[in-house]
Amino acid sequence: MAADIANLKAALTAAGIAEGFMTAVAPGTAYRFGNAYYQDDMEFLYDCAEQPR
Repeated sequence: MAADIANLKAALTAAGIAEGFMTAVAPGTAYRFGNAYYQDDMEFLYDCAEQPR
């Protein structure tokens, strides 16, 4: 997520744009993407909820 924010800021600067907006997917929607890393689905769901903070 930090890399995405940095890329957006760099693109805005390069384009001479002062402000931008980045949408975020809701944790419940991200949860449907599938779990390939976490030990269980609840760990995945809670991490999805924590990331935007």
